[in-house]
Amino acid sequence: MIPVISIVGRHDSGKTTLLVSLLGVLQARGLKIAVIKHSHHVLTFGDDTDTDLLFGAGAQAVYTVSPDVTLRYRRQAEQPPDSYLEELKDSGVDIIITEGYKHERFFKIEVLRRDIATESMGLPGTIAHVSDFLMESPRPVFDFTATEALCDHILKHVLP
Repeated sequence: MIPVISIVGRHDSGKTTLLVSLLGVLQARGLKIAVIKHSHHVLTFGDDTDTDLLFGAGAQAVYTVSPDVTLRYRRQAEQPPDSYLEELKDSGVDIIITEGYKHERFFKIEVLRRDIATESMGLPGTIAHVSDFLMESPRPVFDFTATEALCDHILKHVLP
């Protein structure tokens, strides 16, 4: 099974910002990463691209295929994360990072911002916090700029 780590936190805490930084560092280390992003909101599509236009017009599925990237939009009810993990099992990725899924069994990195919340959610499986303020925690606390050290910590937990 491909190892999974979740980036969790309250709305607007910086989860995606952190994830973008982590992706850069992990890829520079030669790792292939897949991301599964959970959203509590209904996804909407504009008319910026032909793919958005076609899907917005009501197509059940739209595949946009180019020499190096394929986009797949598909209408379906939300599935448990295990179904997406199953899809990725033969993809050649080294790690799957989810954004969200705070109640799943995965190891978690909790992101906190002073302006959003200063109290940890205390979720099971949390192996570290990333914060823009000093906080006490029984787990390691990383600043948003400590991406290399955070990657070391993540890899220590998820790779054999």
